[in-house]
Amino acid sequence: MRTLAAMPLHFRLTLLSLLALTVIFAAGRAHAAAPELQPESDIEQVLQRMNLARQAAGVGPLSLADDVRAVAAARALDMAARGYLSHSSPEGVGVGDFLDQAGVSHRNFAENIGLSPSPVAGAIAEIHGAWMLSDIHRSIILNPSFSRAGIAIARADSGDLYFAVIFLD
Repeated sequence: MRTLAAMPLHFRLTLLSLLALTVIFAAGRAHAAAPELQPESDIEQVLQRMNLARQAAGVGPLSLADDVRAVAAARALDMAARGYLSHSSPEGVGVGDFLDQAGVSHRNFAENIGLSPSPVAGAIAEIHGAWMLSDIHRSIILNPSFSRAGIAIARADSGDLYFAVIFLD
């Protein structure tokens, strides 16, 4: 039996999305429309902004990791579907638990999350700007020990955008 980490990215995203939505429907909290992941071009914009900040600080770039992207997608979809913004699910499941459940090996990790009602182009600039103004979020983005990231943006049926970025060494 293959682990989740050994499966293709599109399969993992689909599987984790279905899992998140199954939990939501089972809890009886489903919204009229399921949240949707934003396109790859939006993810690239987030990555580019973070890597420009890292370059200006003399830190090497982040690269997207498919296994971490699948976990970030599950996180963003779950927050968008259930309308919460937290580093833990309402049941208390944290990012480390999500990584472990997906079979993603890690020593150190961190997560930046965000919520914006703005259109996506403005939201990317808004969220990145807020992260860079926050000491803790900026220190995560600029941490030279992090080299891999998973990025996802999910649009809730309300139109709000939920951002999840997971950083790994």
